[in-house]
Amino acid sequence: MSGSDTLKARAQHLFEQGDYPSCLELIRAVPRHRLEIPLRIIEAVCLFCTGSLDEAELSLRDLKGRVPDSAEVCLYLGRILEQKGDEGARAEYAAAVMLDPSQPEALRRYAQYLTSASDHPAALGLLYRLHAMTGQCMDLSTLMNCLIAL
Repeated sequence: MSGSDTLKARAQHLFEQGDYPSCLELIRAVPRHRLEIPLRIIEAVCLFCTGSLDEAELSLRDLKGRVPDSAEVCLYLGRILEQKGDEGARAEYAAAVMLDPSQPEALRRYAQYLTSASDHPAALGLLYRLHAMTGQCMDLSTLMNCLIAL
């Protein structure tokens, strides 16, 4: 295993364990110009998870320019914008769903955003698809609440 692969594996392990500060520390020990895109995405998500929203937003915007087809980048950028009250979150969530329609978290976040904005008709299709995909009671409950709100 190469040094780059070892670093990725260690960072991925720390990330999956929820040890975001240690993961960030490991990634930041690597010179910026040597960071590959997957590690930069992990770094941005760790920044988000540790509450460094401004830094995470800058990183995710840069990544969006480099990998415009990343649903994960759009999803986390949407989450940051939503927390900041920026209506650009809607476009980011929509892009995440468009790029990866099989990602339950993107569907869930986008539908949640729409229902919180009282746009129940727009959320309905997403919630039907989400429940069909996951079969989870939580998703069925959200779908039923959306139907009731119509």
